[in-house]
Amino acid sequence: METEDDLRKWLREKWLPANSLTWTEAARGGTHGAPDVVLSGSYGSMPTELKCLRKLKKEGWSMVLRPPQCRWHELHHKNGRRSLFLGGWCGIPTAVVFALPGHAWPGNPRLKTWWDRLVRVNDMTDIVACINDKNFWRL
Repeated sequence: METEDDLRKWLREKWLPANSLTWTEAARGGTHGAPDVVLSGSYGSMPTELKCLRKLKKEGWSMVLRPPQCRWHELHHKNGRRSLFLGGWCGIPTAVVFALPGHAWPGNPRLKTWWDRLVRVNDMTDIVACINDKNFWRL
């Protein structure tokens, strides 16, 4: 996986039926802070931000968020709603994807190491399992 576009393709391939994906951005960087896609299923709707993750040499991960994106997820959380990040490990040839609760965004002052919250997902079943897991959403 090299780019965020590769993560979009991965999600399109893994998420069935494909009509339960609502893209809010036609392409990368299309809106100001709003998530890229809304996943729909028996759990309702899940606003989801797609990001590239890069492994740091010493410890942890790097994920670049713009301030409006952080604010969107923080306000969504403060209003009692959930959102999700899907991060693809960029810079490697295979697809390695992680889920992260929206309130655990990098730089959140409530969390020391947000990367401890990453959960590896391989397909739609794994993503839905995260969405339905109460422990995944803990603060």
